[in-house]
Amino acid sequence: MDNKPELNSAIAQHETRFSTFVENAIEGIWRIDFDPPICLNAPESQQNQEVFDKGIFTEANDAAAYIYGLSRGEEVIGRQLKDFMEPGNTKNKEKMREFVQNRFLIKNLLTYEKNIEGDLRYIVNNITPCIMDDQLLYIWGASLDISELLNLQEELNISRKELAIQKSALEEKNAALKELLTHIELDKKDFKDRVVANIDQVILPSLDKIRLSNGDETQIEQMRKALEDLTSSFGMKVTDRKINLTPREIEVCNLVKNGLSSKEIARMLKIALHTVEKHRRTARKKLGLTSKGINLQSHLS
Repeated sequence: MDNKPELNSAIAQHETRFSTFVENAIEGIWRIDFDPPICLNAPESQQNQEVFDKGIFTEANDAAAYIYGLSRGEEVIGRQLKDFMEPGNTKNKEKMREFVQNRFLIKNLLTYEKNIEGDLRYIVNNITPCIMDDQLLYIWGASLDISELLNLQEELNISRKELAIQKSALEEKNAALKELLTHIELDKKDFKDRVVANIDQVILPSLDKIRLSNGDETQIEQMRKALEDLTSSFGMKVTDRKINLTPREIEVCNLVKNGLSSKEIARMLKIALHTVEKHRRTARKKLGLTSKGINLQSHLS
């Protein structure tokens, strides 16, 4: 019984399935033939060179074409390997040496190739050889273009280096700022100490002499308290634009803070008592104390 028709049919089905797989694969599937074949007994350097000199694409799917900037696999067929993979590239020489040493059977071989525009592409290849009588006839390969991935990784590495530099610069600036703030605090303390020393050693003794000379006791006492409060934050707070106190209201508030009654303030400022009370009510309102039951003097203090 002749089984040849069945065998031919099985082979045809197998070839159809294989062709369909190759056409739809996401990897670049290709075949490179060597004519004449490469002798595996030749020196390693000779085999390296002959891969570039003799290698010609005889099969390629569309995915392989995309790697090289082409549209169809047919556009790859007939081109030499060295059209895409430069023999003079030092890295490619190293990879080819590894390829030859593994007798052309290798997985995850990274090659540095270029597309038809001359742009560098990083390609990972899994390669299987056809060897007969110690001669390499052709190789099948499956390739993936990982250029974008490696470029992103390079950009990430650059970004990390830049961030490290910026971090170091920021730390230096923070250290300098911390030192500057320390100097500012020391200067503020020195300024306050000098003001207090001048008041204690120069101005207050002069006021005591005025008192002994029968000066106005109330006014002298208010001057003393004002000088003692010279380094406090009271003046800055009551002159805040948001509060919007008038100069007279500020003057009344200062006297209230120092413990004077409305009558004493009226006598000292030579204004009517009801005017003082009016200024106190207005100040309470502007300070947000209305209906809160908070003593104005305590708040100002």
